[in-house]
Amino acid sequence: MKKSSETQLIHRKGISKAEEEPTNPSIRLKKKRPLMIGLTGGLGSGKSSVGKMLDSKEIKVVDTDDISKELMVPGTPVYDEIVRKFGKGILSAKGAVDRARLAGIVFQDSAKRMILEQIVHPAIREEVFRRAGQAAESGILCFVVEATLIYESHFDRECSAVIVVNARPDQQRERTRQERNYPDHHISAVLAAQMPLSEKVKRAAFVIDNSGTLGETRRQVAVLRIKLIEMAQSSAKARHRD
Repeated sequence: MKKSSETQLIHRKGISKAEEEPTNPSIRLKKKRPLMIGLTGGLGSGKSSVGKMLDSKEIKVVDTDDISKELMVPGTPVYDEIVRKFGKGILSAKGAVDRARLAGIVFQDSAKRMILEQIVHPAIREEVFRRAGQAAESGILCFVVEATLIYESHFDRECSAVIVVNARPDQQRERTRQERNYPDHHISAVLAAQMPLSEKVKRAAFVIDNSGTLGETRRQVAVLRIKLIEMAQSSAKARHRD
């Protein structure tokens, strides 16, 4: 029988830790805490598309890039600190942070990128934990945090499992050129600042292969959704027994 070339979900059962407590006390929401899952990938791998497919009644997906945008609006502590560290040259004519201009600076200078991360990452974590608490109160079973730098920022330590969305390097570049209109040198700089996607795949509990058709990706996500809900239900029962 000819082996199917269709992409398939990879689940490494020994890597997930659904019944363990996260290390950060701010999301130890006792028996009402939803299962915390990380969702990551590389530039242009398609993690945002997978996040949209996963989001449902039982599974809440939050995008840390959207949270970052909210935290950078004028008048917020993050905005004020970014302007103080990087100057008004990174602002648009309307006074907002020009994220493209800021990205152009930090992806060419690792020291400046570290400064930005030290400003933004703690604020994002705090907001993620706050929203996790809200999700618990509303009965959400599974709380998925979508973030490019889950491993780099060690946020994987807060998660019961991590999903990695994989794609070929040529697909990553082509999708980024089409969707973001990034020049090749900027794509290379962003990729160089991230953990190689191949390494993230090795560490993941779940791998979505997004190198095939949209239908193939949707089928993998449908299987993943069932597995996550089963994990969340099992984890909740285990905590109730304690």
